[in-house]
Amino acid sequence: MTFPITEHLEWNIRDSSKLTDFDSCARQYFYRHILGWVPEFPNHDLHFGECWHRAREYQLLNGYDQYLDAYMVFLEHYRTAYSPETDSIYTYKSPTGVLNALKKFHDDRSLDLVENEVVVLDGKKMTEISGRML
Repeated sequence: MTFPITEHLEWNIRDSSKLTDFDSCARQYFYRHILGWVPEFPNHDLHFGECWHRAREYQLLNGYDQYLDAYMVFLEHYRTAYSPETDSIYTYKSPTGVLNALKKFHDDRSLDLVENEVVVLDGKKMTEISGRML
């Protein structure tokens, strides 16, 4: 018994989002753009990671003593997808854990910004770059 996939006109439309999805993961491309499957809710790990990186970038650019402001950057974006009622579900990756971790960076790693230089390229501070400076 076979279940053919009915062709959809959208398959012939190629745009940068579809190409990016295919380039990053062919399986994701197939599920999303061929089968039309999309998640009903955001992936917590991915969303949490994006929010965490925003908070750490804020802290790197503004100083480790700004951990409360960095936490607010995290929380503002995190709450776009997850309400306070879900915090108890994600105990290991929760806003409380983020606040503690940002404060720990302040307490334990405050010399990072003294010992390591934030690179400025074209007038913009860069926090995540690869390669080496000559």
